[in-house]
Amino acid sequence: MSSISTDVDHGQVDPELLELLLQDRLSSKQKLFEKLSSSRLIAAIMPKKQEQVEMVQALFVSNDGRQAMPVFSCLDELKSWNQEARPLPLNAIEFAQQTLTQGLDGLIIDIASEHKFVIDGYMLSCLANGKEWKYPHQDREVLDFIEGICLGLDGVKNVEIKQGQDCDLQVTIYGPNSIAQKVVEVSQEIAHAEIIRERAPHGADLFLRPLL
Repeated sequence: MSSISTDVDHGQVDPELLELLLQDRLSSKQKLFEKLSSSRLIAAIMPKKQEQVEMVQALFVSNDGRQAMPVFSCLDELKSWNQEARPLPLNAIEFAQQTLTQGLDGLIIDIASEHKFVIDGYMLSCLANGKEWKYPHQDREVLDFIEGICLGLDGVKNVEIKQGQDCDLQVTIYGPNSIAQKVVEVSQEIAHAEIIRERAPHGADLFLRPLL
């Protein structure tokens, strides 16, 4: 059952939410997450007359078997995806909670649009549990974990952690050339750590910059 009053909400898109969905994700992802924490989305309920069940909530299955729940920013996006779908409006947090409860892999917002956005992994968990989500390079627990390992290497004077280009994190270690092999070993340790797999699923690139 919907938790949204249809007397107030007529299924229009929230202009602020749409603007964030259209922006460059690299710079707007955190603002989008914060907006979603208080946003209404719409799920698709589909007719299915089978075993006395007339309607079911739509799911999307990817080629690799991952299952996600398609949700929409407005009625127009829902109808653009499927004219037969009936709307079920809920808060984004409630949809995130449903996704985890059902064992699904994520939510897909406006699946038929160019601004399609996937919420999965740690971001999905944060949304469902009302927790703050940050970029991995701004997450203090992630930074403390990486710095703690890297600064423990012999001769390392500093560690710089930035947002990565083709990955989540770029880690620059300032130390002697003699620890090059250790840096390789540390990169594997970091990659397999639970906190990195959860909060920085696209991994980290480590670089050794020799001290002069």
